[in-house]
Amino acid sequence: MRRAWGYLDEQQRRDTWRAFIAGVIAIPGFIVALVSIGMYGTQAFPVFLVVIPVVAVAVRVLRRPWPLVVGPHAGMAPGTLASAEVS
Repeated sequence: MRRAWGYLDEQQRRDTWRAFIAGVIAIPGFIVALVSIGMYGTQAFPVFLVVIPVVAVAVRVLRRPWPLVVGPHAGMAPGTLASAEVS
């Protein structure tokens, strides 16, 4: 994502960032939920269901890309893959 960020348009940036945030929240959340279900049985199943709304809220709240993830040019305008001579 860091390398391609400068070449993505605004829609692609937004979609990529949302997918990244969803993965960052969902993957550890599902792992915790599955471990708790394995340890405590079906009584822990609601933990599994909590992950879905948490991901939805995180995607809405964390709208701005983190420079740590996308690089120091997180706010730069989208570029182009064409060289300067091509019009």
